[in-house]
Amino acid sequence: MTFKSKLACLVAAYCLVAPLAAGAANLNDLIGGSSGAASPPASTAKKSPSSSLPLGGVLGGRGTHKLSKDELRAAAHEAVVFVVNFGETKAEDGSIKETLSTGTGFFLDPQTLLTNSHVVDGASMLLVSIAGQTYVKATVLADSHAARNKREDFALLRIEKPLGQSMLEIGEPVESLSDVYAIGFPGVVGKNDQRRADFLQGDLSAVPEVVISSGAVQNVMERSNGVEVVTHSALIHHGNSGGPLINACGQVVGVNTWGAMDNATVIVPGRDQAGNVVAQEGITSVATGFAFAQTVDEIRHFLKSRHQSFQQGAACRD
Repeated sequence: MTFKSKLACLVAAYCLVAPLAAGAANLNDLIGGSSGAASPPASTAKKSPSSSLPLGGVLGGRGTHKLSKDELRAAAHEAVVFVVNFGETKAEDGSIKETLSTGTGFFLDPQTLLTNSHVVDGASMLLVSIAGQTYVKATVLADSHAARNKREDFALLRIEKPLGQSMLEIGEPVESLSDVYAIGFPGVVGKNDQRRADFLQGDLSAVPEVVISSGAVQNVMERSNGVEVVTHSALIHHGNSGGPLINACGQVVGVNTWGAMDNATVIVPGRDQAGNVVAQEGITSVATGFAFAQTVDEIRHFLKSRHQSFQQGAACRD
């Protein structure tokens, strides 16, 4: 039984799933994306920051006040989800190989999520989870098919049962120098998370920590394809795709979609054949500090065109 099949059994609760045995193939053989995770059982789940919100409550509650750090952490743990995409690709020998990639999404209501189209592209099965909850299957309700259309990059997901502990409001458009926070599951951080390592060895009780990074809006611009984006300095990486960019009131002001990378020359110490220490040049990709999120206007247009309701927040006051 493949790991994807084992997870499907676990979610459907119709078969017993055992951890991958020692020496068996682990998830490192499947990784085609940034990171992977599974939700811990109730006995081992790490508690999310305290919150008095009921199931499906709105973080910020249509308020316009700035959230405290505890409230921002609650937004990250209760409304932002880890998305796991199981796909398939054909190997050179003609065999079918399973792939696994991950992204981020957030709740519009207790059963509906917004993420990027490219996060769900090619999926044969989608699973989502938030901190302390079990995995549930997700299906694609609507997809802008960004890979084909080369325009807006959104997808709506529907889960089988209510999971969202809270949902995020859609805020007003932002201007340059506004404070923002990017929330998600960047793979570059996950690689150093022991929970991710445990998951890759088949531990279904392991879940990586959600990551919050802060920054400021640098500008708002229209791309050559007509899609409006927010450029900001909150750090994102592979795995943040589909995650919310929020303002100080906890309202969504963008959906993180990609980050700019650049090549840099690095000097690496080495030794020549005689054993002498020499400097060797190498090329590596580094983050430039510029991240891009699709704007509120793009979000609203997509949701309205798909007849998807959402909570509209009032203007965030300083």
